[in-house]
Amino acid sequence: PKIYVNDNSLFIGHITNNYGHFLLETLSRFWIFISEKIKNLNIKNLIFIKWIDNNTHYILFNKLKNINFFNLKNYEIIVVNRPTKFNKLYIPQNLCFINNKILPQQQLIYRYISNKIPECNLHKFVYITRHNGSKRIKNERSIINLFQSNNFHIHNATPNNFINDIKIYKNCKVLAGIEGSNLHNVVFMPKNSILINICSHRTVTQNQINCNYINWER
Repeated sequence: PKIYVNDNSLFIGHITNNYGHFLLETLSRFWIFISEKIKNLNIKNLIFIKWIDNNTHYILFNKLKNINFFNLKNYEIIVVNRPTKFNKLYIPQNLCFINNKILPQQQLIYRYISNKIPECNLHKFVYITRHNGSKRIKNERSIINLFQSNNFHIHNATPNNFINDIKIYKNCKVLAGIEGSNLHNVVFMPKNSILINICSHRTVTQNQINCNYINWER
């Protein structure tokens, strides 16, 4: 049967635990939460569509919800998985077109999150690993040892530490790692910081180029 949602709703897009897609796609409409426009919409529900993974416990989104940076606790969360009719559904502009471009305004979302997290004097040189290891490069252990011997902090990022990890990115001057979603965290780094992207046999993805670009535009 078709579901009918009577209250005013706001469409956000895909919800996922995939870090790269969460950072770029799920957050791409969050600008509406820091805009004056939302005050006049009387929104009751946030509408998501499920991404292609099988997760139902959305760790990354719930981390943001629990600290209430975007007042997310004020809304009912609905993940649509069957035909649904809405009385009124608002759809904010999407700022990210995955594998294509990210509009510079999306940096405002990352800056908002970063500014909400207290400053702390952590590591200036960071090598970030993939929390389940990397299958793209066979000698990652040797690479890690090389960076460690040059005074880089070795950081193992995990979804559960999403918010605390941002403290590291926003304070470091040089971030290094094997290409992939972890290096998208350049969006939280200070302007004119340095990213060392170690490529596998794959070429540098357009998504990474876009993340670098909006960081430089700050």
